[in-house]
Amino acid sequence: MSQRQRPTRTARQRPGFSLIDAMVILVILGIIGLAAGVGLQSLASVPDQNDTLLSSSNKLVDRMEQLRATSFDSLASGSSGSISWTVTNADPKGGSTTQPDFKQIVVTDGTRTISCYVTKP
Repeated sequence: MSQRQRPTRTARQRPGFSLIDAMVILVILGIIGLAAGVGLQSLASVPDQNDTLLSSSNKLVDRMEQLRATSFDSLASGSSGSISWTVTNADPKGGSTTQPDFKQIVVTDGTRTISCYVTKP
């Protein structure tokens, strides 16, 4: 009886990845990892930006509440640190005829502004 010899597989027919396949996969994974790292880094700065905006908003609201607690006749424009405020007579109907018993308060911190209207009791 003759034994059959199995044909030997060439390098192309062997199962698995070649060195070039492995290098291409590593390069692709490296690019994906770099992009993920950049994305995560930008997400890490978002809480700092939110904290800054929240702090600025809190300052504006605190100053507005202090001004609203001031007696009507004592309201005057001014500034403190980075916050400034203006108090002007205003028209309750939104026109150009101002009334002495109706004032607008505008509080500004940099580019952020809030305003409200107060009337004489």
